[in-house]
Amino acid sequence: MIRIKNLSYSYGKTLVLDKIDITFTRPGIYGILGPNGAGKSTLLKIIGGILNIPAGQVFIEEKDIHSIKHKELATIIAYVPQQFIPNYAFTVRQLLEMGRHPYHGQFDSITKEENELIDYSIKVTELSKLEHNYITELSGGELQRVMIARALVQDTPIIILDEPISHLDIHYQKEIIKLLRNIAIDRNKLIITVLHDMNVGLNYCDYIHLIHDHKVTSGKPKDVLTLEKVKAIYNVDLIKIKHGDSEFIHW
Repeated sequence: MIRIKNLSYSYGKTLVLDKIDITFTRPGIYGILGPNGAGKSTLLKIIGGILNIPAGQVFIEEKDIHSIKHKELATIIAYVPQQFIPNYAFTVRQLLEMGRHPYHGQFDSITKEENELIDYSIKVTELSKLEHNYITELSGGELQRVMIARALVQDTPIIILDEPISHLDIHYQKEIIKLLRNIAIDRNKLIITVLHDMNVGLNYCDYIHLIHDHKVTSGKPKDVLTLEKVKAIYNVDLIKIKHGDSEFIHW
């Protein structure tokens, strides 16, 4: 569904990504990990069509991303930023309704089926008590869940998320990761997410793209997130602990 070829990106004279090739070929959860400043969010913004590409190519469903109009791209990819700053006092439900705009003409109304999709998204992200609250009054964690719900309302085959659990408490971290896992499986979605927590990548992702030194190492989580590779990249002593079918990296 997504193919990145010979992609390079710099901020001024600072090289971030250097001639990388990545393919996302099937539904599932793809975790993007790496040290601070490695280019994780940059890669996500390039996939989402937010940043222009100075060198290389990105193909979305075999189309060059430069040839896809913004409204069409919004029916293919839903983007959840790391931080959302509300400028207007919409209610939660009003903001979720905006997730259907790529499918509407200027004067179209929300359909019964779309309202059912909005209701579902509110329920699974546990936003029922906040549905009629203004988004300007919400906490960072609550806004994070609203933006994830909006991505579900957008109902695209691809969802990209920039650290979706970074502002959430432990309860919601667990619930959102489980929700994304279920969506990938039950609704046949391709989910690409930047993660800070290696253990989430190790235990919940189908594939990992580990960015380091301007390059990318890709593969199954247990093959990529080995102690040797992680120690070398992060320059810290680590141990790996098994608990049932799960593995955890600790320092």
